[in-house]
Amino acid sequence: MAAEPVNSEVRLKEREFEHKERELEHNAQMRVQEMEHAERMLALEFGQPLPEAYTARIRAVGSIGTLVPIGVATAAAATTLGIGGDHWVLLGIVWGHCGLVILLTVWLSLLTLRRLGGWPHGDKRQSPTALRS
Repeated sequence: MAAEPVNSEVRLKEREFEHKERELEHNAQMRVQEMEHAERMLALEFGQPLPEAYTARIRAVGSIGTLVPIGVATAAAATTLGIGGDHWVLLGIVWGHCGLVILLTVWLSLLTLRRLGGWPHGDKRQSPTALRS
């Protein structure tokens, strides 16, 4: 019977220790968040773009440069199936415009990625996230 109170005391001490450990971990996370917030606010005060906005722009441009050509080619293929193979002039117009839209979209997307620094073969400007380090 004497062993039971000791075991319950040990369990109680373990729970207290785990609680303190979680509390310290939470406080550390809060300090990190406060520091990141202060850093972001300073960046905004000095007119620096936020890293998340920068990354979102690069993703948006990359998505447009990928999805628009796929959609245009799919629409041209559906038009080809709908029209049939007998109307060569009409199919030439459809596929010619399709090629033009694809070329312009890819070209402008790559230029924009290069300007934003999200393309590895672009200019060697540093992104805002690299400047923070």
